[in-house]
Amino acid sequence: MSTSPIRVVTGPFLAVVAAGALFFFGMGVVIPVLPRYVQDDLGGSSLVVGVVVGAFAFSAVLARPTAGRLGNRLGRRFLMIVGAALAGSSLAAYGLAHHAWQLILVRLVTGVGDGLFFTGSATLVADMAPPERRGQALSYFSVTAYDGQGLGPTIGESVVLPFGHRVRLLPAHPTGIRQDGAFVQPQEVVEPRPPRLQEDLLAPPRLVLREIEE
Repeated sequence: MSTSPIRVVTGPFLAVVAAGALFFFGMGVVIPVLPRYVQDDLGGSSLVVGVVVGAFAFSAVLARPTAGRLGNRLGRRFLMIVGAALAGSSLAAYGLAHHAWQLILVRLVTGVGDGLFFTGSATLVADMAPPERRGQALSYFSVTAYDGQGLGPTIGESVVLPFGHRVRLLPAHPTGIRQDGAFVQPQEVVEPRPPRLQEDLLAPPRLVLREIEE
């Protein structure tokens, strides 16, 4: 007598997948906004733009090994909740930065939130699936997560364009939990400050730090 296979797609599974899609959509929305924000509003160079964008990935990679151990002790949902709270609150603080180094610190917090959320949601999806179908479950999760991250920049750019080249990130909901990325508003156009670093990639580290601090 044959038995029907255990279903992979269930209500709780869809809830986790939907949360992942929304989370990574919020991460993607700010991608086209950040370079303009750093250069136009904070006066950063092209090198500083790279540091700001890359800080997110740096802290996310460092956080994930620790996140795995925390998930085993405190549970997968704990990682998702704390990760979403960190990422959401840090996204809300982007528009409060007055210097590039402040935005870099906030981006590091966003990366930690991403590391916690991704580890928690991916392992929770694997826990929900039967052992012989975990690969299938993770493939479904990854597709929706990358769809959200791929759609985010498109939406972010479509919001930026009607407001012109100069944009400014505004804080999200005061609770910091909203994962809808960045809001924009038009600003008065001023002459851009000439870059301090003529050869960003070859600049000594002390000059890079001075550029960030200003």
